[in-house]
Amino acid sequence: HLLDATVARRVRCLIFSSIDATFGESIHHPIDEVASQNPINSYEHGKWIVEQMLQDLCYEIYDVAHDLTAICLRCFNAAGADHTDRCELVV
Repeated sequence: HLLDATVARRVRCLIFSSIDATFGESIHHPIDEVASQNPINSYEHGKWIVEQMLQDLCYEIYDVAHDLTAICLRCFNAAGADHTDRCELVV
């Protein structure tokens, strides 16, 4: 179990790299932390599930018993998509 191994190694903070897409197609902009999350594909849903598991386990169990906290960093694509679907850097 990842969290048990983390505690055994005396790690105090776990950082999870998530994505902004856990919010799905939000109609509210800018998106803030209280916006409802509605992932639209399995990748986004998987990220959302891990966020929920970390919240349930770290914030309610591991933080109290082992002083382990977790943080989810959501990366946002500030530049937006390239309208021609190229993979190169858009400048």
